[in-house]
Amino acid sequence: SICQGKTKEIFKNPRKKEAAKLTGCKNISRIHKISDYQILAKDWNLKIHTKEKVNDDISYIGIRAHEFIPVWEMPKQNAIPIGNMRSRNFHLSISFLFGQMEKKKSIGMYRKKR
Repeated sequence: SICQGKTKEIFKNPRKKEAAKLTGCKNISRIHKISDYQILAKDWNLKIHTKEKVNDDISYIGIRAHEFIPVWEMPKQNAIPIGNMRSRNFHLSISFLFGQMEKKKSIGMYRKKR
């Protein structure tokens, strides 16, 4: 099995990239640990400050779309300048995809909620 435990705990902290994908997390990046409370999300070229201490064995970060909010003024940390918006219509929903200003790769996120 990929992981075991209580459903809420697996969604909150899946522990493996495959489990995060199975729970619906689409924003996943490889990481490099900078310090105990800061990582570099390699696939997004983004430094992220964390509330919890970053363990040495972590190699990916997954951030769910609902954890981001749009902002109009750039905060000092945990923000991504976005551009190149596209939308996709599905039967019951609309998805919005954004790309980083300096990259063409779509990453679909705003800014992480506090």
